[in-house]
Amino acid sequence: MKFSGFSIKWKILFLVLLGPVVIAVSLDWQRIDDIRSGVEKTIISKSAGIVLMAEAKESGYTFRAPKVKPRNPQNSTTNLEKDMLAELASKNLSKKTIQGSSLTFQSLKQAGDNPHV
Repeated sequence: MKFSGFSIKWKILFLVLLGPVVIAVSLDWQRIDDIRSGVEKTIISKSAGIVLMAEAKESGYTFRAPKVKPRNPQNSTTNLEKDMLAELASKNLSKKTIQGSSLTFQSLKQAGDNPHV
């Protein structure tokens, strides 16, 4: 049976039903691509952190994530870290570097994490 053998009523009905299906498939394809690229970015970000921690350990540095209420006791704050966390929270800063020191305090709020401050 050829497409030209159908009446105009059936052809219009076919086109009306085909339009939303094409749009839905196109939007689904875009969403899958967005999810896939987001996952890739997350994996790369987490991998970079793991590599950074491993390199720091090899160089004799320690990597900690100090918090006021840490789940990991190794991340308990020193007095200096408590002051810096309080300053980050009170002044709504995203980052603070102490001159003459290798210390950099960075708030995790920008990345959407909760630094437990």
